[in-house]
Amino acid sequence: MSRSVSAIVATTTTLIVAVGLTVGLVAAGCRGPQRNLDLEAQADHQSPAAVGPVTEASSANRADTEEHESNEEPQEEIGADLFIPLTKDTYEDLVLNVGKPVVIVFGARKNKCGQCDKLKERIVRVADEYRDEVSFLMVDGNREKELTTKFKATKSPTVCILSRGHEVGRWQGLKTEDELRKLFDRLVGKRRETEGGT
Repeated sequence: MSRSVSAIVATTTTLIVAVGLTVGLVAAGCRGPQRNLDLEAQADHQSPAAVGPVTEASSANRADTEEHESNEEPQEEIGADLFIPLTKDTYEDLVLNVGKPVVIVFGARKNKCGQCDKLKERIVRVADEYRDEVSFLMVDGNREKELTTKFKATKSPTVCILSRGHEVGRWQGLKTEDELRKLFDRLVGKRRETEGGT
């Protein structure tokens, strides 16, 4: 009888220990992930503070860049000593009341239109021998919408040639320096013929 009771007690003790171990393991397993979640939550909670200085530094860098760009001196336009800026307010004086043909280049400011820059550079290189007999004008197509519409200069660069207020020629895009010389020679030659016949 005592042996049976001892066996029962031993078996019961073993079960209690086993149950206790199982409960402990389960509890430990639950606490493990919970701790991981707590760490992740803490990391998420702390991340804004960690990101904050980087964001502020980035904003400071952008501000420095914008300030540097705003402090940059405006670049001198190509052919600034050759091309006279033409606006709707100066149109009558520079086009209608001038006693020589005018070459009007419709384009954009420096570094805004690659072909415009190239064309102006080529005109500048050949224009010295014609500047006394031809007036070279420049229209900023982005600002002078009224003139751009008047001459239907929808693409940049567009060049219009006027004589005595009447359009006598136009083209779009680039021309070589040789083509420009031939064109200006004809323009100057026609003017000389007209003046000689009057």
